[in-house]
Amino acid sequence: MAYKMKGSPMQRNFGIGSPMKDKPTKEELIAAANDSSHPNSIENMGEDAYYAWKAGIKPQTPTTYHGAGGKIMNEDGTVNKKLTRRQLEGLKK
Repeated sequence: MAYKMKGSPMQRNFGIGSPMKDKPTKEELIAAANDSSHPNSIENMGEDAYYAWKAGIKPQTPTTYHGAGGKIMNEDGTVNKKLTRRQLEGLKK
């Protein structure tokens, strides 16, 4: 007797291969490919950024920077205490 898994195939998939929510639509891709003045065209974004956008990957931009004395600063100039503490704990190990 063959074993049959319960549930639909999509339930067993666990999200692998599911469509990403942040991918551009077909119309957006066509518009970017056909118009070099489009903000998401390969000429305006650069090759790496264009293919990341096409794949639905959001670019990661740093929101912190290193300040004096090993402190990690937020964009507004305040000290990010949580990240600074985590960095100092990592150095003590």
